[in-house]
Amino acid sequence: MSLFQNFAIIIIGFLLSRIIIERDIHYLLINNILKTQGSTISYFVSSILYISYFMSLFFPNTIVVISLIPLIKSILEKIKDESVKRRSITNFVLALIYGSNIGGMGSMIGAYSNLFFLGFIEMKNIPGKENITFFSWLIIGLPASFILVMISSFILKIGEKDVPISGVVNNKEKLKIEFSYKKYSFFFAVNIVLIIVLSAIQFFYKPESVFSGMNIIDMIFFFYLIFFIFIAFIFPKGKFNANKLIENFSYVIISLIFSPLIFISEFINELKSRYGFKNLNNLIEKFLNFIFSSIWFFLFKERVKCIKDKNNFSLISINRLIYDLPFFGLAFMSIVIFFVYLILKIGDNPLTPGLDGYVYSFIKDLSKNMVQGRYSLFLILLVLNCVTVFFTEIVSNTTVIIIMFSLIISLYPILGLNPLYLMLAVSVSSTAAFMSPIASPVNAVAFASIKGVSLRRMILKGFVLNIVSSLWITIVFYSIYKF
Repeated sequence: MSLFQNFAIIIIGFLLSRIIIERDIHYLLINNILKTQGSTISYFVSSILYISYFMSLFFPNTIVVISLIPLIKSILEKIKDESVKRRSITNFVLALIYGSNIGGMGSMIGAYSNLFFLGFIEMKNIPGKENITFFSWLIIGLPASFILVMISSFILKIGEKDVPISGVVNNKEKLKIEFSYKKYSFFFAVNIVLIIVLSAIQFFYKPESVFSGMNIIDMIFFFYLIFFIFIAFIFPKGKFNANKLIENFSYVIISLIFSPLIFISEFINELKSRYGFKNLNNLIEKFLNFIFSSIWFFLFKERVKCIKDKNNFSLISINRLIYDLPFFGLAFMSIVIFFVYLILKIGDNPLTPGLDGYVYSFIKDLSKNMVQGRYSLFLILLVLNCVTVFFTEIVSNTTVIIIMFSLIISLYPILGLNPLYLMLAVSVSSTAAFMSPIASPVNAVAFASIKGVSLRRMILKGFVLNIVSSLWITIVFYSIYKF
């Protein structure tokens, strides 16, 4: 499967997940959970776990986290007992992290580390790369990851007191959500089935290139992506109107041009709300509103007060999509990546290309000793997976797979195994890091976007799940090899 197909599936998956937010379907989920007889806070937490898991099978897991953060905040706002709320914050965030990361293991497009793996094997032309498709990954990943998510559900409940929803949750408000449940269910099902069918055709038939390096499946995905973007952002909802078509297109262009300023503005607002900088005057937000309203009046002779206002004439409002990004979480993730880079450079010799710092040298020496000691494949896989999982906790999963992939390239001639097999195991293991906020983009965004998470409980429960995940991934890949 070509990189373009992966790229198309990622964008389409993101837009599908965004429709959930635009149509307030997540609030409908809250309402249905609240109406369930005998519901408890634990039931809420489990719902977040499984919703994030199943969404991450078909959408990028970082996007799933971004989409579900408003859902968790809405649930927490409904809990009127402050002691229950403080205890519940960590459980909800951990459920979101566990579900999204494990779902990311089960699908080729679920985690960005998987996409790096796909790009690496394509660039290095690793034998067998043509067998890695969305369909083939899902066949193995779905059952393996589902067992792991059930285990994580049990770990989340360890040491937790379950509290009935009745008495601690305020549910007096009435939801006014107007949309066709059957229509949207059909819409999502058609798109998911189409993606699976196209990737299955790619897997089984491997069509030859027909135009400019693209095969027929690539071309179908190209037109599918263009059509989906057009329907999502530009084509007017309801009865067709040419003027609204032009307005929607203008919304997209203006919002994208202003997106860097929006990021700075929302970061300032986040600082004000989180750390009490009430006197911090956000002049950028005022400037954005003034410029946007001026441009809009010049183009369409209509007054628009605020750039944050939702565009009600498109399926997805591009400006709301930008504003709903967790800016503080993304900034936190960027800082983490910067410090990871500094750590990897400790002991690095500038005269030699590639990585040869202390961290990389330690892992390389450990792995070589294992191989030269003629240990069993199961033990070698277990050590590689454990090193990947726990090393990811301190330097982020993308960085770890860069190190491990270069290590595997140097070791596979000794092992006599196809490097694709080991790289895939490492790629999956790099997503199974649940202890620290810096382990993955999912952890960083979720931790930084919701205040009040207990780092102690995150580390303790994450440690248990790390051990279980390392062992389970080793069993799965050892079984695949033997089969």
